This record gives sequence, C-alpha cells and structure tokens, in this order.
Amino acid sequence: MAILGEQIKSKTATIAAGASLSGAVVLGGDLLVGVALTTWDSAGMTFQASVDGGVTFYNVYKDDGVELTFTTSTGNRYVAVDPSIFAGIEQLKVRSGTSSVPVNQTTAEVVTLILRDPAS
Repeated sequence: MAILGEQIKSKTATIAAGASLSGAVVLGGDLLVGVALTTWDSAGMTFQASVDGGVTFYNVYKDDGVELTFTTSTGNRYVAVDPSIFAGIEQLKVRSGTSSVPVNQTTAEVVTLILRDPAS
C-alpha cells in the first residue's frame, strides 16, 4: 500500500496467551512507524531490539536512560511511532509491560507493526 509516496507494509508480532514477550520480527531494514492493537490487555508496551541478526536482544531505552514505553489501553488502538527511534534495528520483539514489570496477556495478542522503507 502506498501512502504519500512512502512504501508502507506490515508484519505481525504475536504474544502468546499467558506471556508478555513476542517472538522476534525481522524488520528487513524497514522502520517502525506505527503499532496497531485489537485485544490488548491494559499495559504499557516496550520493546527488545537486536542489531546482530537476533543473537542478542536489548531492552530499548530513550537517550535519557528511561525505557521506551508506549501508553496503551484495552481494545482497538493505533499508536504512532517516531521512526528515527528504530533506525538500525534488525529484529524487534514487543513486550506487554516493562522489562522490570512485564504483564502477561490473557489471550494471544497479535500486534501489527506498521513499517516504512527508509529510502522512500
């Protein structure tokens, strides 16, 4: 789907019922620009990122040393994302809650990651 001349695509990350962290999603050089949720249990959303092909995953922090957290709530929700935060990330995991206080989802949650080619 083309939007304003930018190539937009999506991939999904699934958090299993009773878990708080998704499997890895390969971004393929694309930048994260948004996240769409449908049945999300109320919890913040944080991320783990890999820059070495999925060998090592790091919790994502802002430059002020605070874990990058998106405020979410239950039900359908679209969260806009500053794509510059995710530049250089090869693989991404989505977490319900924070690294210090993860929140298990009661049902399997499919998180749609909206991606943009940085060259477009």
